[in-house]
Amino acid sequence: MGYFGLPSKACSPCRGRRIKCDLSTPACSQCVRSHRTCFGYRNPVDLLFHDQSEDVACKAQRPKRASQRRKAAESAIIPKGSPVTLPSPVFFPISAETQASCFFFSNYPSKSSKTYKTMYEYIPALYCTESSDSPLVCIVTALGLAGLSYHTDTSGLGTAATAWYDRALRKTNYNLRHGELAKMDQTLLVVLLLGLYETNTCRNPSYRSIESALTHVKGATALLDLRGENQLDSEFGRALFTQARTQIITGCYQTKTSVPDVVVRLSLSQRCYYDRIIDPMGDIILSVSNFCNTKAEIPFNPPEYQSESITRATIARYTSITKAFANWDQSLADGFLPSIVTVPKATPDVLSDHYHVYSDIWIAGFTNNYRANSILVHEALISQLCFLQSRYAHDVNEILELEDQISHSRTIIFSDIEAVCASVPGLLQTKSAAAGVGLLWILYLSAQVSPGIVPVPEKTRCWIIGRLEKIGAEMGVRQASTLAALLRKELHLWTVLEVDQASIGWTEESMAIR
Repeated sequence: MGYFGLPSKACSPCRGRRIKCDLSTPACSQCVRSHRTCFGYRNPVDLLFHDQSEDVACKAQRPKRASQRRKAAESAIIPKGSPVTLPSPVFFPISAETQASCFFFSNYPSKSSKTYKTMYEYIPALYCTESSDSPLVCIVTALGLAGLSYHTDTSGLGTAATAWYDRALRKTNYNLRHGELAKMDQTLLVVLLLGLYETNTCRNPSYRSIESALTHVKGATALLDLRGENQLDSEFGRALFTQARTQIITGCYQTKTSVPDVVVRLSLSQRCYYDRIIDPMGDIILSVSNFCNTKAEIPFNPPEYQSESITRATIARYTSITKAFANWDQSLADGFLPSIVTVPKATPDVLSDHYHVYSDIWIAGFTNNYRANSILVHEALISQLCFLQSRYAHDVNEILELEDQISHSRTIIFSDIEAVCASVPGLLQTKSAAAGVGLLWILYLSAQVSPGIVPVPEKTRCWIIGRLEKIGAEMGVRQASTLAALLRKELHLWTVLEVDQASIGWTEESMAIR
């Protein structure tokens, strides 16, 4: 039974017309005056309570009948072409850390190169198996948050990125103090990513981030020595070594130091021999090491007191290295060669009337690293040749012969710079931060060639500075903006660095990351 309140006593016609009924008998005055039939009045007591047993039973059966109708609808065959109503999507909030990891994996592609494997290919699988507070998860989150902070101009994300970076540092320091943990592939991977974080953030104009990145490079050097040749037994270990070697050699050039012996020893190891096709750099590592060592010993600009014998010996060493580079370049497989795209109309993004497209960003980075070596060795060779020509040339014939050598090296440098600039548009079109990072050193080097040795056109130099600024502004690789500022001020990188230039390698006492 249910209580329905006090009902009206009025007759049915009066209730329908919503007028006052005087309840007269046998008929109300309203019905008499309107000549309507008055049906009498309701008993209020009978209307106060209703029996709702049937209503309750029907209500209980309603969900069951709805479920039966839903199952019948799902089992029905929808005719082809009939419109289908889809359920509305349900959206769940995504944490900043999850967005950060997605940002990282979208900007550092894990897709393998067609020619050789990179360390980034292995990160997704490792990331999925790591705990939420592991050093790898911490540094990936830091890199992603730093990128999101830059692209969204959100300072809070930058603060969070710093906190995750510091957490990764602390956990990596702990691993470095425990021998077995220090030898793990993940530890070397995290150290390399810590250096990448410093490259991407470059947080102040004092170049501390560049110095910190070089410190991480030193850490990678020490870990290579600690891990020994066993690290080359796996594909992942060899990929890590290749990545570390590239950063170590670049660091040696930036600090004018020798290539550590461990890099040469591991590159020449028999365990790397079967990777020569997919890692050709191993074939010229001795030449690269020889050049770095010579460059560290002998000033770029020969001092006035440099003897003729030292000058000629240095020229002979540099000439031998350039020949080794040329032979190596001629032996490269077709997979390292780019396709050429012609530009019908000049644009600010393309320096000349064409640009190069490589099979992937890793191949482009590999060939540009070779060009960096080529530019440096020919620049150093020209400096020695000019000194010999002005101080110790014996006759006119030798002067002319030296001039031909100088002209030949200048031509190669110009060709290398042109090829580097031609690779930039295709790499920047990928919108990948990894592509931007790979361009930093070679672009800076191409614009920083000594004007007294090789007069790079001002148009080319300004275009390179503009590309570096674009990488810094659009890709969030802030070291690019720092390098562009150095070029505008005509400052050399090694003049502003305060790192220990005695050696790029670490001692056991300096194993812990600071």
